[in-house]
Amino acid sequence: MTGQRFYLAEQQGDWSAIYYGGQKVWFYNPGMKNTVPGSGTLITPRAGLSSIPVYGRAYPDSNATLGYTIPAGQVYVATDLVTADHYVATTFNDLPSYYVLTSGEQFYQISFNHRIAFVKASDVQVVSQP
Repeated sequence: MTGQRFYLAEQQGDWSAIYYGGQKVWFYNPGMKNTVPGSGTLITPRAGLSSIPVYGRAYPDSNATLGYTIPAGQVYVATDLVTADHYVATTFNDLPSYYVLTSGEQFYQISFNHRIAFVKASDVQVVSQP
């Protein structure tokens, strides 16, 4: 999973745990040889929320959930904070009708399972910043 970043949730002997796909998963990691120190903004669901939805894209007023959630207490590495936008081009070859729809809503980009995903900035709290 080159290029993806995950939070090291726990280490026990030769086994490491990360939060992956809304679960804590363990993998064999003798001497931490399968991990590389990294940096990034660490985020977790905002206090009072039992879980938060995961989105496939950062659209304004997004209903683009992936059907996954991140439970309270889990930590993910955010690689970017983006403002929601969407390029609208519904008619073929009609450049004057194309436009970018934007909003003030912001999303954090995270690695979730084997994909790039997003969580609403309003749903999370920042645990640590680089």
